[in-house]
Amino acid sequence: MWIREKPPKILQNYKNADIFNCNEIGSCCRSTPRKTLLKVGQGMKGGRKVAERISVMFCCSASGEKLPSLVIGRSKKPRSSAKAKLDFERAGFTWASNKKAWITQAVFTAWLKELNEKPIRQKRTILLLLDNASGHKVASLSHEKRVFLPPKQTSRIQPLDQGIIKAFQSHDCAAKAEHRRENRKNFQNLEDYKKSQTVLHSVK
Repeated sequence: MWIREKPPKILQNYKNADIFNCNEIGSCCRSTPRKTLLKVGQGMKGGRKVAERISVMFCCSASGEKLPSLVIGRSKKPRSSAKAKLDFERAGFTWASNKKAWITQAVFTAWLKELNEKPIRQKRTILLLLDNASGHKVASLSHEKRVFLPPKQTSRIQPLDQGIIKAFQSHDCAAKAEHRRENRKNFQNLEDYKKSQTVLHSVK
């Protein structure tokens, strides 16, 4: 078994502070609940699914260090963030973009170069655990090494999948529900509410 044999031999050569795991998820900026409560005899109209999305990549170490999240959208600088004068770095995340809002090799390479700078200054090498998505398959840099997790096993053995990402998704869902509740009187229907949502609401 990969999890019993190979990882321990590799991990023994690194301190917890030098072992990192990264993984990305998709998030729909204008998503709404799929289910709701209705009174007896009350009907519900269907709605259109909104395709607009962003990707969010998380990265943390075995010692608990949390790196700024990488958020990937379609626009180089969303109009909503420019209007709000949002400073991505001060807000605690890094912004990247491409047409599909996915983690591509170009986006991942740029992120890796930033990740590699700190180990260079500190004269140490870090180990990065991640899945074998095509966007992750780029050349290794000077002070980082990668271990690709076995296909179809990441949900069982990947650290970020052991509750961290789930906690984020639960918090995100609760925050969106609270925002809908607070603003329900400002819109005539759900479709109007969806149109009002921007990338800025998601990254907040």
